[in-house]
Amino acid sequence: MKILMTNDDGYDAGGLLVLEKMFSEAGHEVWVCAPDSQRSASSHRISIHSPVSIRNVGQRHFVCSGTPADCVLFFLGYHIMDTPDLVVSGINVGYNCGSDIIYSGTVAAAREAALHDIPSIAISLQDPQSSDDVLDFVPPSRFLLENLDSLYPLCNGASFLNINVPKVFRPGFKVSEIGKLDYQDNLVPVDRNDTDKITTNLKIANWVHPQVVDGNGRSDMELARQGWITVTPLMVFPGVDQKKMEALKKLSACCNPD
Repeated sequence: MKILMTNDDGYDAGGLLVLEKMFSEAGHEVWVCAPDSQRSASSHRISIHSPVSIRNVGQRHFVCSGTPADCVLFFLGYHIMDTPDLVVSGINVGYNCGSDIIYSGTVAAAREAALHDIPSIAISLQDPQSSDDVLDFVPPSRFLLENLDSLYPLCNGASFLNINVPKVFRPGFKVSEIGKLDYQDNLVPVDRNDTDKITTNLKIANWVHPQVVDGNGRSDMELARQGWITVTPLMVFPGVDQKKMEALKKLSACCNPD
């Protein structure tokens, strides 16, 4: 299988390196196009107002100056390889559960591939609990490789898979839903006063793990915290509120003279 791999942690991130090595040793033709540095929380931004460069840094290895979505978009646009059979984004350091998927560059890269009708998977590993915590990317890589034949047919242009892996997990996996998260960010503005402007930066003063707001026992974060690998089929396009659609149709009928 021809596989394009990317991430949002940078081309030299451990998760990507382990994933590539394991899939290559299993006989897959792996290509890599990843950002030149950390791009976490870049969401689905694409660089339409700034130049983007893609450099060949080795056999089937490319580094992109843009975002994770850029990596997929420009790599495919330049036809650097034949259309891949699969795009894998990760392995990200830290869960991409619940509300995270809105901000995640890892998830966005998989979504960009799906927009091009290419099967895609995003995969993330639980974040370290301390500065001394060493992450092992082999188990999540092995899980994806061993289950690829079963998961691959579930990926298409309409949806893609988002996988989250605890550091220590139970056998098997759980199909999960999306839960809203409260990050409790405690953002602190940092102001710098110049003669004619105020520049404000935001930083997280005290990082705490997010709380599940509307958990029902089936959300990805809840299940991951119970030690389950979670697999969530994400729709490429966001859904619409059907109840409000009906209300708007009635309003539109009243407002339109025809």
